[in-house]
Amino acid sequence: MDVRKSQTSTASPAKPEDFPIGLKLHGFLANSERNMAPKSPTPKSNDLFRQRLDELVNLRHPLAQLAGHIDWSVFEREWACLFPSLRGRPATAPRLIAGLLYLQHTYALSDEDVVWGWVENPYWQLFCGGNLVPAPTTD
Repeated sequence: MDVRKSQTSTASPAKPEDFPIGLKLHGFLANSERNMAPKSPTPKSNDLFRQRLDELVNLRHPLAQLAGHIDWSVFEREWACLFPSLRGRPATAPRLIAGLLYLQHTYALSDEDVVWGWVENPYWQLFCGGNLVPAPTTD
């Protein structure tokens, strides 16, 4: 019996060399069954109780215009493997990380200050890929 024929007819477990280098992490494979990749921030339909950011802000604002000139797909493609989420909460979107890092560097902010600025500023939210005004918290 030909060994190659038997291997193609039965499903064998995936080997690390079968996957692109970006899917290997500390000896574990981040395959589609275990990897909870960042979700697309684009809403599938309009939310009845939340307003879209692009309808709320002035799209001629410098950050809104800059967001339109940046090729965000590069960050999605190159950084997605750097922020895996193998269990628990889904990974943070690479665009959000890249946007927050840009804002932090541009305005010389600490980690905490850039997060507070993002929460309070709809232009920062739009720049970082947000589509809807965040729901108010009950804190």
